Amino acid sequence: MLPNINVIKKVESTLKDADITVGNLEGTLFDNGGTPKKCSTPSVCYVFRTPSSYGQYLANAGFDYLSLANNHSNDFGAYGIDATAKNLEKLNIKYSGIEDKFESTFLEKDGVKYGFVSFAPNSTTVKLNDYTKVKRLISESKKKSDIVIVMFHGGAEGKKAEHLPFKTEIFFGENRGNITEFVRLAVDSGADIIFGQGPHVTRAIELYKGKFISYSGGNFATYGNINTSGISGISPIFKITVDKNGNFISGDIIPVTQIGDKIPKIDRSKAVINRIIQLNKTDFPRGNGLEVSPDGKITKK
Repeated sequence: MLPNINVIKKVESTLKDADITVGNLEGTLFDNGGTPKKCSTPSVCYVFRTPSSYGQYLANAGFDYLSLANNHSNDFGAYGIDATAKNLEKLNIKYSGIEDKFESTFLEKDGVKYGFVSFAPNSTTVKLNDYTKVKRLISESKKKSDIVIVMFHGGAEGKKAEHLPFKTEIFFGENRGNITEFVRLAVDSGADIIFGQGPHVTRAIELYKGKFISYSGGNFATYGNINTSGISGISPIFKITVDKNGNFISGDIIPVTQIGDKIPKIDRSKAVINRIIQLNKTDFPRGNGLEVSPDGKITKK
């Protein structure tokens, strides 16, 4: 059993320093019960359950919304999903991403109405590959809010998955979506900001029709038996500023590393900033609408 450690303590002040703080909750948040999933290939199968007491760390860090759309939200079945939702409600943290149950949510803060919709290709989640539903949920959310934040969990995984293939990605026989096609559809349907996860490494960023897109934020707080060496141990905290219409104004990449003790901390070497600069050049040789400086400033090109 892992010791009770607040693994985000060293970046807590950075996370809190925003009007809205969002993230991806990879797994469940509860203590007892449920039936853990069984996998046909145990060597590549992980079952995630975080003790409910850790939820206070998320609340202390200022999280307003956590996406449940990923391949570990169903690790303990419907019981685990419901127990996680109840714990997040106690913490006053919004959530969505579960099909026919928690498909979207809304929050008003400082006079601004935010809508949140999350997608993944996995069972029980709101399906990333169901484009009809993607369009409907995002457009409906836009009608009810000023800013729509979309999160997704998609794409292949691992150190060989850094680059965008610009086609459908298959991983262990599972259709993980055509991510570049999906995000453009999302923006065209009303999304204002898009944050991607899934590959466990950072991917490029892009500006599409004035809207900011991160294709993958990599591993962020993955204490335990998860590989955080090399590029698997560096990640960005994106601080994005938009106007009242959700159009990108400016941004910052706060570089984080878990290399060594697996505790997320500010990375003075700024490794992930340099990596994103390179990925932007290789994946978008004709430009991605953004300029990233060596100190992490993101500006419109």
